[in-house]
Amino acid sequence: MALICPLCLARIEPKDLICFCMLHDFRSDPEHPHAGCSLCREKEALDVGTFVSHVGCKSPNPFTERLGPARTPSSSTHSELESEGHSEDEPPINPDGETLGDQGLRVSHWELAMLSRAAKLHANRREMWFPYPLLQAVSAPRDLSDIGSRRIKLVGAREVGKTTLASLALQSGSYRDDGAAGFSVRSFVYATPSTGGGSPEEPFLEALHLTNVFDGSPTTTQQRLRPTLIRTKSVRAAFLSLPQPAAGSPAGRSKWGFKQFVINTAQAHRKPYVAAVIFYDFAGEESEAAINYLTHAQHNQFADVIAVAIDATDIDCFRIQAPPPKPNSLKAAVRQLQSVQAGPRTRVCLIVTHMDSIRDRAADSSPTVPKEWPKNPEEARRLLCDWLNTSSSGSTPDRALASELTARRVPSFLLWVENLSGAENIARARGLVNWLNWCFEGGLPIGQ
Repeated sequence: MALICPLCLARIEPKDLICFCMLHDFRSDPEHPHAGCSLCREKEALDVGTFVSHVGCKSPNPFTERLGPARTPSSSTHSELESEGHSEDEPPINPDGETLGDQGLRVSHWELAMLSRAAKLHANRREMWFPYPLLQAVSAPRDLSDIGSRRIKLVGAREVGKTTLASLALQSGSYRDDGAAGFSVRSFVYATPSTGGGSPEEPFLEALHLTNVFDGSPTTTQQRLRPTLIRTKSVRAAFLSLPQPAAGSPAGRSKWGFKQFVINTAQAHRKPYVAAVIFYDFAGEESEAAINYLTHAQHNQFADVIAVAIDATDIDCFRIQAPPPKPNSLKAAVRQLQSVQAGPRTRVCLIVTHMDSIRDRAADSSPTVPKEWPKNPEEARRLLCDWLNTSSSGSTPDRALASELTARRVPSFLLWVENLSGAENIARARGLVNWLNWCFEGGLPIGQ
């Protein structure tokens, strides 16, 4: 099968891959080097099983500075175990947890144990490792699940909420509390090393920490909502397992299209997952300044969905004063929508975050704020354009965005988070299921 690296998006061949297993020491089959461990059936799992690295990948291991010197592909065979380097008693990566930031925050996650074992078995490999199902999700999604996967590129200004949204999409509770009970979600997270100061592994550890927090680990809101560090890209993959219908309740009675489609198309042979969603989240500075053009163009062609995000509190008619350093997300959104070059199968949508900041406005306030947000993307777009067109100044980006949305009929979705600042870490994304319903079942393409 044709292979695509899920991290750098390069087209690769099986010979470009190195594998290891969390449970067994094994040597790759020269005829099928990407097939994984033949001693167990755990390659379909995430935290145990087969992990893969792409030789020459441009997405490095976040701990690369702790590893041995880089080794060129010609200097060794891919299948040999490279055990030189750190001793077993002094692993370069602590499998039990790493320290994040000046406050000494302890971060524990199964990916640290995985990277620690990878450093022991392949000490001179500097590329990032990822689970075998992620390779399937981007290269052969129908082998992973019956409805495949969706690769979603998230773009938007700083502090618009992309990272929070993607992190909450990795939690089973976000689906359960949004009307899709029963899904079990497993996740994988990666962030490129920092180039803006600090330890190179800090963005990666922050991404793991944020995942832990929304999964119920105790911490503070301030610790979990730090903006994405400068010039970093993160990859967050959610793997959804088949929901179990409640006793006496036929599966076909599902009230939302995505879940019903999953259940109706799941076959008796039980593929390992029913769906996978991979979020590619770029730092806001790149959306604001339009830098890294080639990388963005590559992701635009690769993505199934390009989601341009704006912050509802930036809409002029609501008169919500933003903190001084916070950029206006509408300006970046107009620029992104105008520059998008969608591929043959790529669709573009607009997602509006922080709707919770305006939903409790007084009923007699202007403009009208409905008690329930429309789920239909066309109705949401019309409501959003009504708000944007009531701007008090024609020079604001509000009217420019409204014009772009109307001319291209961009499907729009209203999202918000509940209990983000609660003492108990049970924050949940709302509107997520409705948006994924569109991502998986089609919508209005733009640019036609």
